[in-house]
Amino acid sequence: AEFSLNIATVTDGALNPCLYPIIREWGFRTGEYKVPEESVINSLLTKTDYTKVKILDEQNMPLQIVASIQLEKDMMIDFGAVGKGYAGDEAIKVLKEFGIKSALLDLGGNIQVIGKKPDGSDWTVGIKDPLDKESVICSVQVNDKAVITSASYERYFEGPDGHKYIHIFDGTTGCPVENEMLSTTAIASSGTYCDGLSTTLYVLGVEKSIDFWKKQNDFDFILITKNKEIYISKNIQNKFSLIDSNNYKEYVIKIVK
Repeated sequence: AEFSLNIATVTDGALNPCLYPIIREWGFRTGEYKVPEESVINSLLTKTDYTKVKILDEQNMPLQIVASIQLEKDMMIDFGAVGKGYAGDEAIKVLKEFGIKSALLDLGGNIQVIGKKPDGSDWTVGIKDPLDKESVICSVQVNDKAVITSASYERYFEGPDGHKYIHIFDGTTGCPVENEMLSTTAIASSGTYCDGLSTTLYVLGVEKSIDFWKKQNDFDFILITKNKEIYISKNIQNKFSLIDSNNYKEYVIKIVK
């Protein structure tokens, strides 16, 4: 809870854990997909102010409660954007406690690795082609890192007009994000952080993502856009590879320094 609220604050709500009422209304929690009326969206937006969430003092809680949060009426909180990353971090802790020094965990697309491969080389993690999730567009070599991607292919539905509505939401509009992004990959030591970052970067778009990266300076990224551009942070330029395929020869690689 504290992590989600902190990242919401530093990104001005790009990652907002209080969007559950909006997301549910669109059907992404029930499977009953629909495009809500604008009046309904505007009404629900008044229940998504993350600054109103309070984390209660654990010292005053009963012993069986390890944490508690306080929400205003009709507010709901959702940690789905960081849940798998957190689970990965906990799994990594357990493995290390048992002396595991080399491992790769795949939690439904969230990749987290311990150390290097048994032969001493870095792990190679593929990034799916956001336009063909059965293919890999590029890869990055890592060790002791999480590599987590958010993409338009993960969950979406087509509206009556044939428009594709993705599962990543803009908290300012209450609607699925509409920008230049196709997929955003975050690379850092913490799976929880990367999970939240991948969504954050998708919502922010290219320019704001780069500004955020320069400000934070504690993660790396791979951003793939609809304009066939791939932005990568300077620290991984020697670890990054575009798959050698005629399908990707039109993509332009841009190193962000």
